[in-house]
Amino acid sequence: MANKTAKQTTEKAELNQKLEQLKTTAKTLNSQLREVATEVVDTVVENSKQMAEETTTRVKTLVEKASVENSIKTVKTTAKSINDYTLEVAEDIVAGTLEAGKSWQGVGEKALKGTLKLANKQQEILFTALEEVKGQVVDGAKRVRTLVTGNNN
Repeated sequence: MANKTAKQTTEKAELNQKLEQLKTTAKTLNSQLREVATEVVDTVVENSKQMAEETTTRVKTLVEKASVENSIKTVKTTAKSINDYTLEVAEDIVAGTLEAGKSWQGVGEKALKGTLKLANKQQEILFTALEEVKGQVVDGAKRVRTLVTGNNN
């Protein structure tokens, strides 16, 4: 029995020793696991920062590109609208100018006809006045001859 008790005590001691070794191994593994987990977390955090920066940069680039494309589209649309409006205004101006030109052409034609009539009347008056002056000059010359020569013929 003493042998059996000694054997049981030895087994308990071995079991306790193995349990202590197991605890020590578990503590070592736990410690190593913490170190590895910390490294993994640090790596993940660092990678996530880099990914966030890269993603932010890409998003900014895409937003700027989209903004530039939208701006170009807006400028093109606006330029087309301005061009269309300019063409409409130019057509209106040309049409208005043609209408005004027709009106002024009629006014000018009437003025020219009136001017020609007036010039004709002024010419008649001038010739009539010249004939009167000629007649007076001829009569004056006859009087002067009569006075100078003393002839009444």
